[in-house]
Amino acid sequence: MNGDESSKVKVTDRRHFHADGTLRSDVAGGAEAEASHPAFAAAVQLEADSRRPATEAPPKALTFIEFLAGFVGGAASYLGLAPHPATGKAEVDLNGAKQMIDILALLEEKTTGNVTPEEKRFLDSALTELRLVYVRLASQPR
Repeated sequence: MNGDESSKVKVTDRRHFHADGTLRSDVAGGAEAEASHPAFAAAVQLEADSRRPATEAPPKALTFIEFLAGFVGGAASYLGLAPHPATGKAEVDLNGAKQMIDILALLEEKTTGNVTPEEKRFLDSALTELRLVYVRLASQPR
């Protein structure tokens, strides 16, 4: 470039919003069209809602028993004791059930000495019941 005025680059800020999220007043007509779009309006509302302080208390922390119950429920579903979430029918999947039971057994092993008596009773009882059902189903002829 030789310093000629015609070779200068002009930068135009085409953003519709300031850094704080407010609409710029100098934006050409496109902002009104965007603002009337339902998806845009929903996104703006969602952003505004996220900036408001929450009036509800945050959800309570997950307990260890509730955590374990997720695996127990999964194993029960795989053993056909509960309906499959997608189909609504009770289906038996011994491989899936074995995997869930193995996860629970691993959790039992790794948390030994670090659980309350109630958590220990829950885990022991669940593992015993699930193993009994698994053995009964696995020993049936297919």
